[in-house]
Amino acid sequence: MSYRKERAIRLIGAIWVLASTTGCGFFSQPLDSAEDRPEQLSNSSVTNVDVAIARLDSLTEATEYIGTTQPVREVAVRSQIEARLIDLSVDVGDRVSQGQILGKLDDRLQAAVVSREQAELAALESELAGAKIQVNNARIRLEELSVELQQAENDAARYSEVPSGSLASNRRLPTQQTAQ
Repeated sequence: MSYRKERAIRLIGAIWVLASTTGCGFFSQPLDSAEDRPEQLSNSSVTNVDVAIARLDSLTEATEYIGTTQPVREVAVRSQIEARLIDLSVDVGDRVSQGQILGKLDDRLQAAVVSREQAELAALESELAGAKIQVNNARIRLEELSVELQQAENDAARYSEVPSGSLASNRRLPTQQTAQ
């Protein structure tokens, strides 16, 4: 393509782009302001138009109502223990869900009670251990005495079989019978 043809096509393209972006007003006469043309205003009917800047907004205005609401369900929230409330993390009217922590209680009083009860439990367990030891000692002593009794009965039976005329039998038999 020749240089002239190419230049002519570019010039026509530029004119077309300029005409399409500026509209037909490029070729028409510029309008004068209304102050420069008072005679035209009296001859023609003018329509007033409200002008606004476009912005993103809702089409309806927010409606406000004054009234009293009724809850669907009321729930009384109580602590199972008596304590001082340290922190309240919700406010009246807030929505809450199951398991949500509503506040924190001061547990120092309950911790002191638990410590005291644990000390008392330890003392009672110590007493129980001492009583078990005493019971075991008494059982051992009972078995010792049972063995001694059995031995004494065996000895008494043996000495009663000794012939009555022997000297050993006469001396030991009253002693054995007294021990029984």
